Amino acid sequence: MKILIFGDSIVWGAFDLEKGGWAERLKEKILETTSKTMSPKDFYPYNFGMESDDSETLLYRFKKQIDICERLEPNREYILLFAIGTNDSAISNGKSETSTNKFLENIKLLITQAKKVTDNIWFIGLTNVDESKTCPVFFDKRLSWKNKNIEEYNLIIEKICKEEMVNFISLWNLLTKEDLFDGLHPNAEGHRKIFERVKDKLKELENLK
Repeated sequence: MKILIFGDSIVWGAFDLEKGGWAERLKEKILETTSKTMSPKDFYPYNFGMESDDSETLLYRFKKQIDICERLEPNREYILLFAIGTNDSAISNGKSETSTNKFLENIKLLITQAKKVTDNIWFIGLTNVDESKTCPVFFDKRLSWKNKNIEEYNLIIEKICKEEMVNFISLWNLLTKEDLFDGLHPNAEGHRKIFERVKDKLKELENLK
């Protein structure tokens, strides 16, 4: 069984200077708990997080990546984790980078594609930000993130997951200002909190206790 984790820079692990992000912490935990009884290839998480990824770019690369995986290892069982939407919710020139209608469409299409691979699909919800540092962000003065806007996109994900009978893990209000490196990305403590929340929700998976 292979766990594939898709998402943006938070999945990739930006600004966790201790362990490289919540997805890497999850990988470490799984390898730690399975190494005594299984080969890492039998139950192994792959981190496909990419900086600046949004729902549109993820749709484009998801099918390509899955095709490669299935070609290399046919008949492999998959668990798919998605954490996407923060970049879609960014505000530029007074409007969101991705409209809510387009975002809803993209998430539905992503779930449709994912269901062709497995029924074991999880969406990780979006995280709140420190608006005193994200309006705008220091690395791009054209972009701002506001909690009201992010929450709207988070609720879209949650609603679609409920309709499509897909697992949803809420992270909303999990992080404090002290858990954020730049107001937007979690620091090491923020990533640890996300890891713990995701791990607790995935406990039903074999060998992840």
